This record gives sequence, structure tokens and C-alpha cells, in this order.
Amino acid sequence: MNLDRLARLEDLTHRYAKHRPCGAGLGMLWGGLVYQFAAGLALGWVLRQVENKDLVHTLFHFQGKTPVFLEASAVATPILVWLGVCLLQGWVDKRFGAVVGQPSSNPHFPRWLLPGFVILCEGMLLAFSFLNPFVLFRNNPAYALDPWKAGGALAIALLALLWGRSEQDHQTRNLMMAISLSSLFILLSGPADLLMITVTSGAYLALMFGIMIKGALRFGGFLKVSRELAALQPEGE
Repeated sequence: MNLDRLARLEDLTHRYAKHRPCGAGLGMLWGGLVYQFAAGLALGWVLRQVENKDLVHTLFHFQGKTPVFLEASAVATPILVWLGVCLLQGWVDKRFGAVVGQPSSNPHFPRWLLPGFVILCEGMLLAFSFLNPFVLFRNNPAYALDPWKAGGALAIALLALLWGRSEQDHQTRNLMMAISLSSLFILLSGPADLLMITVTSGAYLALMFGIMIKGALRFGGFLKVSRELAALQPEGE
């Protein structure tokens, strides 16, 4: 047995398994693209509200209702990202093969932590939205909790239970947590929360841009190691 060949094959297999998660990086690219579209809708709507008006005053005192298309976009974004990641991971495994690496000796957070954090934030935001018309904004019906918003938030929480219990990798769960939190902040924003929508969309746009770069690098590394594995001739030839 050629020990050098065996060591090289083991190294290539380890690198293959390392680059495979989240659709070999394609899931990160998909998630970033979907979120950029959703954040673009949110920021575009904010810009239309502050056009020809005092920026600071409008951001803090806007009393308009969040449009339905923005609420629908916030709910649909994590669902579309999750479906896309699952399809991309299935395509990568079918096209190139599925290799799972050995469990890392480094400490990892429990699987339930990230979806649990999403559900915790959803519960807190729902509680604030429910109490707003009774505590902070008394007798202001504009701040009453919209049943559609509550239903959308519950749908995101149920999705968190799904991706949290799945066999997906840690990178996918990180991506889903970021997407879910940003969608919740936009969905449950009140009538005067243009500032929250602006800050959340802008901050997560920067985060998603970084995730997309990481995904592109991961996919490049995945293709490289795939070519090296394909070029490794069977022993005896």
C-alpha cells in the first residue's frame, strides 16, 4: 500500500468534507442574494418616505403603516433561503458526492441554541408589539398588534424549529439565524420604526455581503479539491 497516496487521499477527503456544507458555499450565495432583494425593497420604501423631508425627524416620528409587500417579503425570505439551501445541498451531493468529515474536537454550541435564540427574540418582539398600545403608546390604535404580523412571526419560529432539528451543518444554521432575525425585526417593526428598518436592513446587508464572499471562496475551494480528487488515478493504473 502506498502510504503517501493514502495520506493524500485522506487529506483530500478531509478538505472535501470541510468545503461541502451549505451547498458547498452556494447556499451562502443564494441566501445573500435573496436577502439583498428583500433589504432593497425595505430600504427603497424607507427612501420614498423620507424623500424631500427632514431625514432625522421622519426616521424617528414616521406614523405610516408598514406595507403588506414588505411584511410578505420578511416572511418569505427565510422560507425561500431554506428551500434554496436544501435544494443546492442535494444537487451538490448528487453531482459531486456526499462526504461527512469527522466530528471536530473544538467545542460547538448545542444544535438547539441558534433556533432557540430566534424563537426567544420572536417571543420578546411579539410581547413588545402586544404591549405597545397599552404601555408605551396608549390609546394609539396604529400600534395594535396586526394578526398577520403575529402569524408571520410564528411561521418564522416554526421554520426555526425545522432547520434547528434538521441534519444541516453549522454554517447553514448560522445563515438561517441571521436571515430569520433580520426578517423578524422588519416584520414586527411599529409605525414609527423606520430607523429600525433602516439600521437592520443596512447592517444585515453588510453581513450578507461578507457571507456571500465567504460562500464564493468556499465554492472555489470545493471545486479545486473536487478536481484534485478526480485527477487522483486509481492505484495500479
